[in-house]
Amino acid sequence: MRKIVSGLLIGLLFMGCAKQETTYTIQGEWEGGDGKVVYLKKDLGDKKYEILDSAIVVNGSFKMQKPLGDV
Repeated sequence: MRKIVSGLLIGLLFMGCAKQETTYTIQGEWEGGDGKVVYLKKDLGDKKYEILDSAIVVNGSFKMQKPLGDV
């Protein structure tokens, strides 16, 4: 019985320490925007931007989703 309880506690400890990825989700609607591209950009100043993500509008809606570590 003691081995079972010890095994369960160790298993819970490993699960609690496991790396958890947090993601972001950006979604929206654009009426008449089918086929257009929506960009998530970081402002670098002097009218310069870094594109972090993009999505194509399909049926009037778009969705961007990635792990926060990538952004």
